[in-house]
Amino acid sequence: RVVGVRDSPLLASVSVGGMLVAVDGVDVRTLSRQAFAAALSSRPVVLTLAQMALEDSCGNVDSIPHATLHTPQELMDGNVPITFEIELGTSDILGLAFDLIDNGLVRVASIVSGSVASSQGVEAGDILISINGSRAESLSASDIDSLLMSRPLVAAFCRLRFAETTAIPEVGLFRHTFDAQVSALGMILGTLPPQPVVIKSVVAGMAADAGGMRSGDTLLTVNGQYASLLQKEDLNLALQQRPVAIEFLR
Repeated sequence: RVVGVRDSPLLASVSVGGMLVAVDGVDVRTLSRQAFAAALSSRPVVLTLAQMALEDSCGNVDSIPHATLHTPQELMDGNVPITFEIELGTSDILGLAFDLIDNGLVRVASIVSGSVASSQGVEAGDILISINGSRAESLSASDIDSLLMSRPLVAAFCRLRFAETTAIPEVGLFRHTFDAQVSALGMILGTLPPQPVVIKSVVAGMAADAGGMRSGDTLLTVNGQYASLLQKEDLNLALQQRPVAIEFLR
């Protein structure tokens, strides 16, 4: 869950309370802590977030359809309820571990493979809503442990559905070489050396646009020379050379 957002144009569409759904298209719930950290540190990286508050999605659920399970894709499509129940008999083992998150919500942290919870469709990241009719967020940790040991057991869960997501633009260091067939790059610089050289605008359909350059990107090097260390005239000449290799930051 997003708990803070740095002031940056790249993150203008991200709000506190949003949920990180995927990193480079991979569902974060399928990643280990190490894999998650590695994915976030890679560049470029595309993050997909659901702009919703967790407590608004799962903390205020009043009606729970009995024994209704849905596939993750159905939940993501947003066409079905997002709550479901599982039932355990007298000898069944639940096979879940939980952790506490914001506002007392109880989240599934891990699942034992082959357990009843696993076979009935519970997934890591699901929110425990109630145990035998008692709201989970109103219970102490010891009460939750005690109730989860009781049999028979009916546990209700909520799974966030991510029908509306926002993709964060790729960030990092990019390189592109423009060959002799390119007559004009089609970009306008907003600042010039000795300041960081920032692209003010890119003409749609021209070479810079096709090369992935965007308004707000910073030119790092031109044919191996740091753009901000060049004289203005030398930078203009370097950009007119062909081929020209440009590195830019986003």
